[in-house]
Amino acid sequence: STRLLPKMTITSNTCKDLAALAELQSRVDKMALDKDLRDWADDACLDRYLRARSYNVDKAEAMLAGSLKWRREFGTHKLLGEYMQDVQSEGAVGKMYVHGKDNMGRPVIYMKPRLDQQKGTQVQQMRHLVYTLERAISMMENGVEKFVLLIDFNGYSLRNAPSISTQRETLSILQNQYPERLGLAVCYCAPFLFNQSFKLIKPFIDPVTAAKLAFVSEKEKVTYFSTHFPVSCLERDYSGDDPTEYNPAQYFAHTPAIVA
Repeated sequence: STRLLPKMTITSNTCKDLAALAELQSRVDKMALDKDLRDWADDACLDRYLRARSYNVDKAEAMLAGSLKWRREFGTHKLLGEYMQDVQSEGAVGKMYVHGKDNMGRPVIYMKPRLDQQKGTQVQQMRHLVYTLERAISMMENGVEKFVLLIDFNGYSLRNAPSISTQRETLSILQNQYPERLGLAVCYCAPFLFNQSFKLIKPFIDPVTAAKLAFVSEKEKVTYFSTHFPVSCLERDYSGDDPTEYNPAQYFAHTPAIVA
């Protein structure tokens, strides 16, 4: 696979502990990794794992080793090949996709649970999730490391709500395999039903992650979205001016390359 964008430059201005980064680099150099995983574990990646573990090299190494193992076992390198049929099947109705960026240049992942009427297996759902995360990352310009989740709960019900197991695995992937990637998670029009299930998974949410959650009501829509997103590339349902509607054929026809 091919990296589309330049690697993020790491300097003393962007890394709080260059000595810790150098030590983690030396440990990674001794790992038996194929080219894809070695390309994936670049300086910016290592710095994210260090930040996630407060620059404790041992803890960052353990977390990184877990992610390297997970990426191979999960098969991130198969998302554009063997697993693409699952990804496209799950992506047929537009329940989750990447579109536009916020005011900070962070790619926006739209999530619309109400459209998830016919769920695939949890494995298929996670392949679609990881494809979407990787697609968002591939859209980041140099200097941007985070994405935004815009979760639209309009029409959310027991019928289309993801299982607690799916919610927990999604949370685990975001926290453990994509550290320092979530910039903001906007929960729009979250109903009582979601609030109840949220209580069940809240104990598993890292406090740093929890601090990135924003609950926005219908009344707050115009003010909130116009403050955080350029209206020109925000969908009309969220007070934006972008008339684009999700089209799976067009969306998957422009699938970018992803790394490892």
